[in-house]
Amino acid sequence: MRKLFGLVQLNSKLNDKETNLKKLDSLISKEVKKADLYILPEFFNIGYDLESINNYAKDFAEIIPEGETTQEVIRIAKKCNVSIVANILEKDPIIIGKYYDTSILIDDSGKLLGKYRKIFVFPKEKFRLSEGTSIEIIDWKGIKIGLSICYDHAFPELYRIMALRGAQILIITSAVPKGFEKLVEVRTSARAQDNQLFAIGVNAVGKPSEDSIPFCGNSIAVDPHGDTLIKLGDEEDVIAQVSIDTDKILEERLLEPSLHEIKMLKIYDGIDFKID
Repeated sequence: MRKLFGLVQLNSKLNDKETNLKKLDSLISKEVKKADLYILPEFFNIGYDLESINNYAKDFAEIIPEGETTQEVIRIAKKCNVSIVANILEKDPIIIGKYYDTSILIDDSGKLLGKYRKIFVFPKEKFRLSEGTSIEIIDWKGIKIGLSICYDHAFPELYRIMALRGAQILIITSAVPKGFEKLVEVRTSARAQDNQLFAIGVNAVGKPSEDSIPFCGNSIAVDPHGDTLIKLGDEEDVIAQVSIDTDKILEERLLEPSLHEIKMLKIYDGIDFKID
């Protein structure tokens, strides 16, 4: 199955939802040929900044799906007839003061297909963010998508479990700063090649404010063989499209059936294997 994916590399203005949401609407609306699914970087709507997360979470976090950002993403998805993976700061609907780093997948009808709360919270984020507890594989138009966020990509075990549960495309939204460009490229490529599937890493770029650390961009898509399909530099506010054919996954796994061999390992007892 072949689908077109849009890597949306944004320089988001710090704590300015209105400007960032208008920018997203403009970028997707101007696309002559629309991708099937657009992927946004971490905290695209407010910009990633540790001080804001720690001190102002209550002002910017939202309940899903009632919050302003989710509703606007739904509106854009329906208007442009596209699906969108967006990442926001989520407020727990029940427990006051509990927040998550959360990705959502909205389809072209505006339906929320699922959400994923970051499991591996970066140590400096733990002052404000809580860990998610569930690995999410979302069925999107017949394709199994595994969602993950930034620091998650340092833990290959997470992606191995996703692959063994049937994921075909891994989506990693992040805000990796300059000086760590290699992490975006190497870890995204490794997660794809290790598990013989596609991986797409979409990273923030630019500086949310004058005092913010700059992000490196370098968004990338990698095939099941570990080859790079597309890679950006530090271009700001751009969309790069890549065509992905999920039939390539089976071709690679027939060449080297490593995932089938994994079933021999006792450490994966209890996992419901769904690989081809």
